[in-house]
Amino acid sequence: FAASLLSFALVSTPAQASPEAQGKETIDLDLYTLTDVHGHIEQVTKKGKVTEAGGGAMKCYLDKARAANPNSSLMLLGDN
Repeated sequence: FAASLLSFALVSTPAQASPEAQGKETIDLDLYTLTDVHGHIEQVTKKGKVTEAGGGAMKCYLDKARAANPNSSLMLLGDN
């Protein structure tokens, strides 16, 4: 919980640019979090329907996100 709260505080607090950085280009930073995986890394299906995507699917989503914006970061929070 504390890590999530700290992450929220850092993201929601506006940064004050240093005099050297003023007037320079800004970047978009995408932050992704993965929480409480609890070892659920394999795909789970019940009655032919996928109920848990698994780690492979999560990696595909993250690869697409990083391809769209190289300034992306992944944080693991909770009981991983």
